Amino acid sequence: MYNKKILITSALPYIHGILHIGNLVGSLLPADVYYKYMKLLNRDVIFICGSDSHGTMFEVSAKKAGIPTADYVYDMHEKNKKILECFGLEFTYYGITNSENNKKITYEIFKKLDKNGYIFEKNSEMFYCEDCKLYLADRWVEGKCAHCGGLARGDQCDDCTKILDTNEILNPICIHCGRKNITRKKLKNLYLDLPKIWAHKKLDVWLNSNKMDSFPLAVTKGYLNKGLKARAISRSGTNWGFHIPKQGFEEQVFYVWFDAPIGYVGITKDWCDISGEKLENWWKTNKVKLVQFLGKDNIFFHSIFFPCILKGADENYNLVNKLKGYAFLLGGKTKFSKSRGVGLNNEVALETFPADYWRFYLIYKLPEKTDTLFSWEDFQRIINKELIDNFGNLVHRVKTLIKTKNIIDLPQVNIEKSTLYEKIKNNLDNELLLSKVLKDILNECAEANKFMQDKAPWKSGDSNDKFTQSKKEGSLREAKNKEVLKELYIKIQIISKLISPIIPNAIKRLES
Repeated sequence: MYNKKILITSALPYIHGILHIGNLVGSLLPADVYYKYMKLLNRDVIFICGSDSHGTMFEVSAKKAGIPTADYVYDMHEKNKKILECFGLEFTYYGITNSENNKKITYEIFKKLDKNGYIFEKNSEMFYCEDCKLYLADRWVEGKCAHCGGLARGDQCDDCTKILDTNEILNPICIHCGRKNITRKKLKNLYLDLPKIWAHKKLDVWLNSNKMDSFPLAVTKGYLNKGLKARAISRSGTNWGFHIPKQGFEEQVFYVWFDAPIGYVGITKDWCDISGEKLENWWKTNKVKLVQFLGKDNIFFHSIFFPCILKGADENYNLVNKLKGYAFLLGGKTKFSKSRGVGLNNEVALETFPADYWRFYLIYKLPEKTDTLFSWEDFQRIINKELIDNFGNLVHRVKTLIKTKNIIDLPQVNIEKSTLYEKIKNNLDNELLLSKVLKDILNECAEANKFMQDKAPWKSGDSNDKFTQSKKEGSLREAKNKEVLKELYIKIQIISKLISPIIPNAIKRLES
């Protein structure tokens, strides 16, 4: 019996526009599929997610739309939430980071970090637009990444995912006015002392004992090997976000990556207030396994930044037990991006094909370690070959033959006794490779199709049939056909149940 509760989080989608299928494949969908499997395994599990709703990008988008920032945020929150539900995503609770609970917890954590000596003041360079007379926080500035030549937006490169200082952003442009009359000015900011926390809290020990996948572990160690730096957690030049509760910094707001990961805790508290659960029973106990899903550009913030925030404030906070970091889904040579208009947004995707087609394809192509290229030709090939031919036709043929031959004494099926069930459970409890789960199921489909083809249970037992020479032989054949179909029925019941977390709508239709 599994003796731990499971808390699942997906990277909080940044909802400054309609989400695209890259957002789905990078964290939301695998987290949902894992959640559905955990419920299938009768685990005590919750799935917490919500809209990441702070940061300069909302001011940029709201300005373009000509509406107040708060109106834009909550409009996008509701739209994207509904679209995710249309994709079959099922959350225990889906909240938003701009909540009173998250604000309260963010302030509590900040004050503890400050009291514990992990926050310090420092003058640092910030971009300043001489035409707009404004400091340019984060997404209000774009330029060229000094490392790869890709699009640098704010403090991170969209292409190589490196975290950037101002001197690593070349040819900066002001997003307010579109001009390049930009200088760098010194401004007092608050910094989180990451190297100090990492050393004091012995987070190397935690990291080395953590069952982190090889891909996010390599990314994390890459940052550590270069040496951790303190990170600015205050922002000027923007008014959207939580204002900082510290004298002299009241006009600044928290850096979005400070309060966004705390949002996992804040949104859980929102759910606790509704459900009657206690927050400490999910975030401050060794009886919970924390599993987090995210894209590779967010690994640093989940494997280093967030653990430092939590442990620097309170030793009792849980740290992630299983971190799943995925590579990118590429449209051509570029990752899918809302801001850059690259990729297929989720509204259009749903208008083009059913949700289960996308769920199936994206789990099949899940970029576990390397970037995956999306193409319509590949989508069509996999859906036709694997979903329709391999799985769909098998189920249809077996059910049709059972109905045609009027077989009503069908056996009870216990999926927990199947080899496939044990194989999938072992995968989910250890390496957690969802694309492998699907491919193992499809291998079972292929074997069942071969078994059916070899046994040919559609061949008649009629004595006039060319395959039989007597009534006795005909009766024997019909009896064998019946047993074959019963065996196939067991196979498709097991397969259907075990594929249901991936294509839930299709399986519900089959069951009805």
